[in-house]
Amino acid sequence: MNGVDTFLTTSGVHLTMGKENPAIMTSEWMGVKPDDKKNGGYKEVIPFAVRISNSGEYIHSMASTTWAQGRQNVSHGCLNSPPSAAQWFYNWSYRGDVVVITGSKRKLAWDNGWSYFQMPWSKWVKGSALDRTVTTG
Repeated sequence: MNGVDTFLTTSGVHLTMGKENPAIMTSEWMGVKPDDKKNGGYKEVIPFAVRISNSGEYIHSMASTTWAQGRQNVSHGCLNSPPSAAQWFYNWSYRGDVVVITGSKRKLAWDNGWSYFQMPWSKWVKGSALDRTVTTG
């Protein structure tokens, strides 16, 4: 998709958007039916999932990838966590909590979720009625 690796987690300031336990994740987001295994189809029931973007990035439990976590990309953009850590995060996170992700070549777009921290101030000001920064004094 336009040279962007859609399997990379996005770097940037994310905000937690909601929780699912479990979340049903499928390959339909990439146009592949879940039963089409030869083309990467999948349907997974994922416990302790906390959504952090509109494009389907989550922080969630994934026991089968603990060997790779923090070392290798083995997800479809999510942050896989050991089950106990994912359950802790699920239990203690609230909507709007800040999650800062670094180290990925793919950057979080300003409109992908609630993470408006990516929008430059000059663009925020363009959306204002005065089209400029206002100070009080």
